[in-house]
Amino acid sequence: IKYYIGEDWIKDYKATNKEDFPSPEELSHGVLAEDTIFNEMTRHREIAIQLLKIGTKMLEA
Repeated sequence: IKYYIGEDWIKDYKATNKEDFPSPEELSHGVLAEDTIFNEMTRHREIAIQLLKIGTKMLEA
């Protein structure tokens, strides 16, 4: 997570916009996609909430 909010990500992202940088077909740029990490964090949070609800039901039973 620190990478995506830090200077390294910004530097890497800017580098991909330069003409001499390989295209996504030549070199994957997937690590620079903020949506991928955001989606996984959201999914992780939703699963954690579900587990808390299940645990609460088990304790109340």
